Amino acid sequence: MPLANRFPVSVWIWRHLTSSSARRRYISIIRLTPIIIVLFLVAFAVAAHIYSFTLTRRIHAVLNGLEQLKIDQTTEEEMLRTVPYLDRYNGTGFYHVMITSKVFDNGVEKTVPFPSLVWRGPVVVPTPADRFAHWLGYRCLGFAASVSLRDGKVSRVGYSIGMGSGRLSWGISVNSRHGFFAPRNDQLFVSSADDESPQYQIEGEDRYFGVVYTADAPRDLTSHAFQVDLNCFWGLSECQDARQIAPLLWEDKQAIAAAAAARLKSNDPCPDRILAGRLRYLLDASVVLLEINHVRPERVTEWGQTFDEVISDYRVLGVLHGDPQAKGGMHPISSFPWISSPQYLYPNDRIPNPEIKWIAPGSRVLRFAGSGFESCAVVPATAFALSTVRNTVPSPKRAEDEPVHGLL
Repeated sequence: MPLANRFPVSVWIWRHLTSSSARRRYISIIRLTPIIIVLFLVAFAVAAHIYSFTLTRRIHAVLNGLEQLKIDQTTEEEMLRTVPYLDRYNGTGFYHVMITSKVFDNGVEKTVPFPSLVWRGPVVVPTPADRFAHWLGYRCLGFAASVSLRDGKVSRVGYSIGMGSGRLSWGISVNSRHGFFAPRNDQLFVSSADDESPQYQIEGEDRYFGVVYTADAPRDLTSHAFQVDLNCFWGLSECQDARQIAPLLWEDKQAIAAAAAARLKSNDPCPDRILAGRLRYLLDASVVLLEINHVRPERVTEWGQTFDEVISDYRVLGVLHGDPQAKGGMHPISSFPWISSPQYLYPNDRIPNPEIKWIAPGSRVLRFAGSGFESCAVVPATAFALSTVRNTVPSPKRAEDEPVHGLL
């Protein structure tokens, strides 16, 4: 029996699939395949950019709300009306929100040691598919924000924005503080720029900015920390660095560094306002009154250079502020002949160490302890300086202000 009679349907299908008209359709489909692939990739890219745009709109809504919060003044009810998307954590006084692109869902959770952030989040180890999606415009985007309450009012505000291709690097973190104190068994480092602007501090360069502002910082400065440009997250060109996202922070950082350098080169490198800022915001700082007994030079070699360091022996007259035990175990004062310039653009610019000018046998000075100071660790014990030490009221020390290692 012929095959067509035994399997008529199968034979009919085969003939139609192999007919000349069918072959012409196959050729047309093959010719159209590149166009179909291109259209699919274009559609994917457009959808990715639209998705990233919607995420940035949500982030801006949160940032606009956070900017309006006033530390120790805004109530919980006002905060919830002002800041969208906040979730309360386990019935505590801690609210948070996280806005991320879906690429995070398969990421590997790790810890990145940025000291001013508050809680951990994912850091992406991308797959080849993730890299290809990024090439098409699907950005690796992360945002987290948190608000802590005390007695029904906002006590702390913080956020971080993550950016990058490949492995995610956190670009910007912003946190409020009442004062500064180091974690246990640690010590703060106080730069010359920190002394210049104790209420509004910016660290980092290019790829990362860390901003810390105090509860009583000027609003015209703190508002810069919430004014970010996220167009590069959804635009055609990707974000290159943190300066692109927060140009105002870069300008503020440069202005603070320039002001600090000008102060250190002036006739009044360690003014009393520097003392007041330290006593107000450095909650671990101690101030010891000393009388210099003997000053001697000592030839040392460090960093491949040889120079004369000034060593000063002294007699402790009393602890005027801070830990009463600060006078115990203090070493002789070692004064380098120069200090580094606070200006990032001039890293090799050296400034004469001002404290050498007022260290002399018989002179009385104030020595700061409890933190590491880049400059002005020793200042003259003038009448006004002594009055500043005795009368400055320190900021409150709050548990929520303690630095925690991890991601916001």
